[in-house]
Amino acid sequence: MSSIPQTTDNGNNVYDFATKFMKRFHLGKLLFKCNAGKEKGIPVMDVFRFLFCMMFSDRSFYMQMKTGTFGERFSKNTIYRLLNNARTNWQRFTTLLSADIINGFMKPLTDEKRKDVFIIDDSLFDRSRSKKVEPLARVFDHCSMKYRSGFRMLTLG
Repeated sequence: MSSIPQTTDNGNNVYDFATKFMKRFHLGKLLFKCNAGKEKGIPVMDVFRFLFCMMFSDRSFYMQMKTGTFGERFSKNTIYRLLNNARTNWQRFTTLLSADIINGFMKPLTDEKRKDVFIIDDSLFDRSRSKKVEPLARVFDHCSMKYRSGFRMLTLG
C-alpha cells in the first residue's frame, strides 16, 4: 500500500487514496455491520469519505465552513448526526477495521514460521508541570520508581 501524498497537485489525490483504502478494506460493509446506515438522503460512505479525507487535509471542518471552501452536497448537521448517532457502534467498527487490516494486509508480510505476539505497554505520559489538566492523576512511574503527575497510556501492539 503506497503512502498518502501530503501535497495535493490536482486536489483529488487524497480523495483517490481514501477511495482505494475504503474499497480494499470494505468500509461500507463494516459501517453497515456497525449500524452506521441511513434511510434516505446522502449515502453514509460519502460523509465518511469526507471525514476520512479531512484528516489529511490542511484545514479543519470549522475552517472550511468559515472560509467557504466546503463544497460538499451535505450540511454540517449531516456530519454531526452521523457521528453522534447512538445506534452506531464505533468501537466495533474500529475493532473490525483493525482486524481486517491486520489479517488482510499485515499478516501476509510476515513469515508463517514466526511467532505471533501481543505487546501491552502502559507507559507514563508525564505532565509534572501541569496542575489543572482535567483527568490528571498521580501515577507510579516504573522506570524511575517514583510517583509523578500524568496519564497512563495503554498501548497495544
